[in-house]
Amino acid sequence: MTKDELKLIKDAFKLVLTEENKATDKVIASSPVPSERIYRRCDEKAKEIIDEQKKSLPARKLLTVLIAATLIISLFAVVAYAARDKIGGFFVDFFEKYAELTSENNNENNYSPSDVSITYLPEDYNETRKNIGIASALYEWKNSEKIITLQFRIFSDGSQAVDTENSNYTTIEVGDLTVFKAEKYGDISATWTDEKMVYTLSATGVEWDEMVKIIEGIKIEE
Repeated sequence: MTKDELKLIKDAFKLVLTEENKATDKVIASSPVPSERIYRRCDEKAKEIIDEQKKSLPARKLLTVLIAATLIISLFAVVAYAARDKIGGFFVDFFEKYAELTSENNNENNYSPSDVSITYLPEDYNETRKNIGIASALYEWKNSEKIITLQFRIFSDGSQAVDTENSNYTTIEVGDLTVFKAEKYGDISATWTDEKMVYTLSATGVEWDEMVKIIEGIKIEE
């Protein structure tokens, strides 16, 4: 092993230990549960690095790269764990092509999807699907080629993805709610929670102002 290779490993160790100490302090303060997708993504990235280097490096140098890659990918996982933000009732993990919204179990949630009341829809929309289950529900309305879909489930352990790849993605405040909005190819989706239910509203050919009215018109009948 050359001096340069040894220095690379030492520098990687120093970087990991320094950042891990900082991250540990944050983790102790907030203690969010890390998403399994974070670890899967780190494993995938490490494999990509290793597979790429196998094509060009001799075995001795490859060992150095493997050690450094493992340490640095571990650092990414620690930092992602510590920097995990809670936005609008969700823990949010950002990845290359999507954002993952994770809700935590709420043992005091005694609500049912049948408690949800939808008080506003644009004119001339007909209900084409309605499925209300014990833990989730699905509604669909159509007006010619225009489609509105509303899905929701009880706020409990679980996660869902919001497509952020090549989309107009943002967070918007609607009343007291933080809404995760993504617009792509003319379709708009909105995800939010009132910490009783997790909702996803999707629409084709519908203006955002109308979607806001739908969101504002969703109530829980206690």
